[in-house]
Amino acid sequence: MSQENIQLTVVQLDLFQSSKSTKFIEDQLGIQGTKLFVEQIRKFVEDAFNPIRITSIYNETYSLGGDGYRILFKDVDDAYKFVKDFCIKVDKYNITKDNKRLFRIGAATGNVLYDESQSGIDRIIGHRVLFTVSRMVTVADPGWLYIDKATYQALPQESQKNFTLRNIEGKKHENNFDAYGCPMLYDASPFMQPFNFEIAIIDRKNKVSYKSKETKEVKIEAKYFIEKLVNNVNLENNVILEMISIPSGIFQMGTTEDEIERLCKLYNEDYFRREGEQHGVTIQSFCLGRYPVTQAQWKAVASFPQINRELNPNPSHFQGTNRPVECVSWDDAEEFCLRLSHHTKKQYRLPSEAEWEYACRAGTKTAFHFGETLKTDLANYNGKYGGEGDYREETTEVGSMKFANRFGLYDMHGNVWEWCQDHWHDSYEGAPTDGSAWINTSHNTKGRILRGGSWYTGLANCRSMRRLYANSGQEHNTYGFRVACSSSWIL
Repeated sequence: MSQENIQLTVVQLDLFQSSKSTKFIEDQLGIQGTKLFVEQIRKFVEDAFNPIRITSIYNETYSLGGDGYRILFKDVDDAYKFVKDFCIKVDKYNITKDNKRLFRIGAATGNVLYDESQSGIDRIIGHRVLFTVSRMVTVADPGWLYIDKATYQALPQESQKNFTLRNIEGKKHENNFDAYGCPMLYDASPFMQPFNFEIAIIDRKNKVSYKSKETKEVKIEAKYFIEKLVNNVNLENNVILEMISIPSGIFQMGTTEDEIERLCKLYNEDYFRREGEQHGVTIQSFCLGRYPVTQAQWKAVASFPQINRELNPNPSHFQGTNRPVECVSWDDAEEFCLRLSHHTKKQYRLPSEAEWEYACRAGTKTAFHFGETLKTDLANYNGKYGGEGDYREETTEVGSMKFANRFGLYDMHGNVWEWCQDHWHDSYEGAPTDGSAWINTSHNTKGRILRGGSWYTGLANCRSMRRLYANSGQEHNTYGFRVACSSSWIL
C-alpha cells in the first residue's frame, strides 16, 4: 500500500437546491433534460480543468454523482483559475439558455493522505480538509465561492481583495469557523455585511460634535453589499457599487406649514410651498447606493449592452473617477439602471422621492441630517449663501467629506442634485403614502424630481425636504443620481 501525506487544495462544486433545479430543467427540456444538463456540466468541468491538469500529477477530478464534483489541486492558484474558468462557462450557458445554474463552491487547503493503491475518490483521506470543504459548500450562498483561511492566505494579494471574511455558524455541537466569500456567478445573491462609519451632529449653536459607532452615545448599525460592475468572474477589476440596507419605517415627509411660512418670509420666495403639506409615509426596506454614482461606475455600466438609448461614457464637466457623474439626464439615469439590472439580474432603479427623503433624514426631523444647519467641511455646497464655510465651485470626490448620516449614506446634502423616479407635482396633495413613486399616467409630462442640492446651491436648497424638478432630457453639471434596488435581494 503506497501512502503519502501531501498538502492539496480541494475544490467541491454543488448545485444549489439540486432537486428543485432538476425539476426546473425537466420542465424546460423534458425528461431527458437532467441527463443533458449533467453531461453539459461534466463538459464544463473538463474544459476548465484540462489546461491545468498537466501542472501536477496530483491534479484530479472526481464526480460525486450528478452535478457534484470534488477536484484536487497541488497549487492554490490553479484551483482559483479553474473556478473562475468554470464559472465563465456556466454563466455563458446561463445567458444562452436563460436557465439559472446556481452553483455553490467551496475550497479548502491542507494535508491529505494520498493513497495511490486505491482508485477514484478513495485515493484521498483528509478528514479536516474534506469536512471543511463540504461544510463550506453546504452554507455557501448561491453563486459564491467560499474558501478557508489556509486557501485565502495562499492566494496572491490581488486576488485576496475580492474576498470578504464571514463567520460560518456551525451545526449543533460544532464550533463556528471563519471563511472567505467571493461572488462568482451572475446570479450570486448579495451578502449583507456590517461596516463602521462616523457621523457629525451640529447643535443649534452651530457647534459640531463628532461621534463614531464605537462611542456609547450613538448606536449605529448599517449593512451593505458589494456589486461588481463587471462580469463577476473578471475579478481583477475593482470598480464596485456599494449598496446600503435601508430599514423600513414611517416618517413625516415634507415641511410643516409654520416652517414653510417662516422660510417664505425669510428668503422672500414662495417655492418653499412646494414642500407641503407634510404627510405620513410608510417605507418598506430597500437598498440605496452608499454614494452618488461615480464617473468610474458610470463608465463601467455605459460599456454594458444598450437597452433603449446610447450613453456617453464620459459626460461629466468636472473630471475624476471618484467624483460623482454629472451632466446626465433623468433619461440617461434610467438607461443606466436598465443596463445594470440586465447585467446583474437584480432590479436596480432610481429611488422614489419618498424613499430618497426618508433615506436622507435617516430618522432625523431637522432640516439636515447633521442638525439645524450645515458647514462646508461636512457637505459640498455654496457656503456663501447660508451656513458656514467656503464655495468650492466644483464637485468633490464622493465620501470625501468623511461623515455619513445614520443610515451610512454619504453626500446626501450638496455635491450633485439626485434624480428620483417621480414626475413633478406642485404639492403633496394626493401623493402616495406607501413610499412608491408618484407617476402620472393620465398625460405625458417630462418634469422629474431632483433632490439634495449641489456644489452650486446655497444652504436652503440642500435641506432634506427641498424639491426641484427638470425636464427628463435635461443635462446639467449639477445633476447626478444614486441607485436603489429591492430589499428582496438582502440575505
